[in-house]
Amino acid sequence: MADAPFSVDVATPDAGLPVVSVQGELDFLTAPRLRSALLEVFAAHPGDVVIDLSATTFMDSIGMSVLIQGAQRLRAEDASLELHPSDEVRKVLDVAGVSPLFRYDER
Repeated sequence: MADAPFSVDVATPDAGLPVVSVQGELDFLTAPRLRSALLEVFAAHPGDVVIDLSATTFMDSIGMSVLIQGAQRLRAEDASLELHPSDEVRKVLDVAGVSPLFRYDER
């Protein structure tokens, strides 16, 4: 069985908040790509960041760790990390008890 394609894309629509979109499985193999993208965004765009995980089909503890580290870094800078999670990702965050670390767009 072929692995689902993974991608991380960054956009800043209309000079608004940067949006990091993650597609596919966020795990120990792919989490470093998200970490690198977030570090670039944090350096280029101080302030709040949005991560769109609506197309993320799976997340393990390493992927969750990247999100937690990002939220902690932004909180130290009086900013926040807003997530747009898929149902799968939201369940993982809820079960792990880390949901309160993030803001959510409940569209």
